[in-house]
Amino acid sequence: MEFGLLKSKIEKKLIESYSNKTFNSEIKNFNTYVLNNKDVSKIYYIYNKLSESKDFEISFAEDFVNECIDLYSRVKVNKKSIVILESWLKDVKTNNNYKDIDVILEKNTLVVENILNAKKRIISNLSTKGIKIESINLPIEKIYEVAKDNLKKYLSELNESDLTQIKKYLTLSESELQKRYDVLSEMVIEKLDLISNDSDKETKDKITETISKIKNDKVDSVNLMKLKSLNETL
Repeated sequence: MEFGLLKSKIEKKLIESYSNKTFNSEIKNFNTYVLNNKDVSKIYYIYNKLSESKDFEISFAEDFVNECIDLYSRVKVNKKSIVILESWLKDVKTNNNYKDIDVILEKNTLVVENILNAKKRIISNLSTKGIKIESINLPIEKIYEVAKDNLKKYLSELNESDLTQIKKYLTLSESELQKRYDVLSEMVIEKLDLISNDSDKETKDKITETISKIKNDKVDSVNLMKLKSLNETL
C-alpha cells in the first residue's frame, strides 16, 4: 500500500478518535506503530515536510524535493511494520491526500510525465507562502485549538521535534500529565489575562474563549504539547 494513503488513514483515525473518545488509546497506537519505529517515523516526517507551504525560492524547493527523494531512497522499512500499520488502519476509509508525494517517492507509474507533473505541483506548494502569524488572535486559534476540524492540519505540520515531544509525553502517567497541564495552564492563563487588559473587545472575547477551553479541555499528550507551544508563543 502507498504510504500516502496510510498517512491519510492515520490522520483520519486520530481525528475520528476525538469524536469517539478513543483518542488516548489511538495516540498510543500512533506512538507504537509510527513514532517508535525509526524508519516509519522518518518516512512520516518526509511526507510532512514535502506537503508544507514554506515560501521557498523555486530553485531551493527543487533541491529540497531532490534531497527528500534521496533520503527516502535510503530508508528501508520492514514489511512487517507496514503490515501492522495496515492492520491497525484496516477499517478506515479515506482518500489519499498525498498522491503526488507517493508518485515522486515510490515511482509507482511508468508515465514519466505524471512523475514530473507531481514533482512540479509539490515544488509549487513548497514555494507558496504559508499563513503568517501577525496578531494575538491567530496564535491563539492556530496553536491552541485542537478541535476536530483542524487536528488533521495540525498532524500534517508536525516536525521532527514535535514528534519527539509527543513521544516523550506519551510515556507520562495520567497523574503526571495532569500535574504538568495544571502548571502550564496556570501560566498561560496569567499571560492571557495580562494581554486581555490592553486588548480590544474582539481580542478580549477570543482570550476569554481560549481560557475557557484551557480550563475545560481534556488532558492528553497532544493538548499538553499545544498548551506548551502556546505558552512559548505568548
